[in-house]
Amino acid sequence: ITCEEELSAEVQAIVKCITIGNFQARYNPEFFAANLEALNVAFDAAAETQLYNQIVAGSSAATTVDYGKGTVTNVLANLDLLAAGMRGSLRLPQGVTLDVLLPEWIEPALRAHLVNQPAAYAGQFDATGGWFGARNLRPIFSPDISLFSDPDDVTDFPATMPFVIYPNGTWVYGDGGTLDLGVVRDSTLNATNDL
Repeated sequence: ITCEEELSAEVQAIVKCITIGNFQARYNPEFFAANLEALNVAFDAAAETQLYNQIVAGSSAATTVDYGKGTVTNVLANLDLLAAGMRGSLRLPQGVTLDVLLPEWIEPALRAHLVNQPAAYAGQFDATGGWFGARNLRPIFSPDISLFSDPDDVTDFPATMPFVIYPNGTWVYGDGGTLDLGVVRDSTLNATNDL
């Protein structure tokens, strides 16, 4: 039997670990559980940010246009422009879905823009089903792409919005699952009464 050529792939592991005292874990389990939950939130944010940065590093920067007519016009017109350019250069049919990674705060920013418009626009916000769907765009909103401004100084939405647009399937996240080593005890941890 002739063996097939070997395939190689780069696999990346994103790890998390927490050290806690034996007595703390035994006599204050709520605190231990709360710390584990906080660790999971921080882990998810770090993993998503790392994946997003890899997508940005493997992408080409594009120039957008400031149409000067507000958030809705600027966002949708630039997405139209970039989507048309991408479909044209890659010879993609109009029906091909493009993924758009956007910061999560863009949805309230778009709604806030409509608040300042005439009453005829009231209730017309439908980002996922309407505005993006009509353009064959699949929005993916992330809280970790671009953090909102300082929570103590929320006077306006950010003036710029980083985002990535690409044909669906260009970037694929393969989840290899979790390898949970459980509770680890060794001589070093035992010396400090930790686990």
